[in-house]
Amino acid sequence: MNDKFKKKIVIIVLFLITTITGIICGIYLPNSKINDNIQQVQTELIKEIIVSEEIQSEVADTKNAVENGGKVETKEIAKSTIKEEEEVTDEGADESSLEADALVEQENISYDGDNAGKGLNLLGKWQGLTYYSQADSRWASKLYTSTNNHSQTMKSSACGPTSAAMIVSSAKGAILPTTMARLFVDNGYRTANSGTAWAAYPFTADYFGFKEYHKTSDFNKAMDYLKQKNAIGTSKYYIICSCGSGLFTTGGHYIVLASLDGNTIQVFDPYLYNGKFNTASRRNANVEVKGTSAYVSKENFKKYANANSFWIFSNDKGNEQKKEEKKKETKKTQTKKTEKKKEKTKIKNTVGKKKTLKKNCYLYKKKNLSGKKYTYLKNTRVKVLKNISTKVDYVKALATGRKAYINNKYYK
Repeated sequence: MNDKFKKKIVIIVLFLITTITGIICGIYLPNSKINDNIQQVQTELIKEIIVSEEIQSEVADTKNAVENGGKVETKEIAKSTIKEEEEVTDEGADESSLEADALVEQENISYDGDNAGKGLNLLGKWQGLTYYSQADSRWASKLYTSTNNHSQTMKSSACGPTSAAMIVSSAKGAILPTTMARLFVDNGYRTANSGTAWAAYPFTADYFGFKEYHKTSDFNKAMDYLKQKNAIGTSKYYIICSCGSGLFTTGGHYIVLASLDGNTIQVFDPYLYNGKFNTASRRNANVEVKGTSAYVSKENFKKYANANSFWIFSNDKGNEQKKEEKKKETKKTQTKKTEKKKEKTKIKNTVGKKKTLKKNCYLYKKKNLSGKKYTYLKNTRVKVLKNISTKVDYVKALATGRKAYINNKYYK
């Protein structure tokens, strides 16, 4: 029994209790009042985000891994074929071909937006731009289903939570696709047979506290967001895009648009594999695969991707990175100033005093005791002109008149 069904049972029980109590006590309750009470109870139930023990355990492992320097990203693209790809689909991503009952199912799932930032405690240390494959061997065979359908696995249908995990990991902090998938299932964002609910993305934006979130079906508007850069030159926004049959899928598929540089879009395809774009129907798009990224021109993406909707998320950590670097630099500068100040207080004032060298040594042209050097013999007399640090003085050799820097350990 899934959690969504359990909620419905609770609501029905509460309704019956309210009605029966009213009848027994002879209290008249108008239908509108009963409906309002039940609606309020339902809203409160929906607001409570389910975080299972399974999620908490996986989150602890993820945090531990990244804190100890481990990388949780997918390092290599999947090994697959076009035939296998035909079994991989998210029906909800192909919005243009949804059947009436599937469309109703999608539209009946909504998000109330009252959990702002409550999911941040599920995130590990931020590791920057992060790619995940839904076919990663660590989780490919794990279930992503709300109906215990064993054909619905991470590999076969989890492009939605995998894309969401890429967005959150890249912009907020590390989270695995399996953690995101469990959150979607437990909280009603995995439909029975229509893939990931569209409402999963506003839920993701709110629950993980994104500073900005937008949705559009306008390709040009999406590109206006994607082309923007922050102070350190990385993308100011990342985008989840739903695609129908075409360049990236034979059915329905969610992908991530990571950047737009000039005329080229960087795509994180959660079901990327070698040879994916070598088929006759895809070859004309001239997609170039480098590492875990696919690169395609704006024009060819628009022409061949069959993109439907764009969910736009701000790159919060990346946008804050310059500020953090500035803070660190300021702190570093302040520390240096403090150390200099401390050193100055330790310097013994010997200006004007005459000193005798206790052994043969060098005098230097530069105050860091480098550059051209001059040899002076034991018993040479020098006059201290300036105390540079606790170890270095600027002196004048009395016999020759030469001014240079010396390590004061050579005084008698």
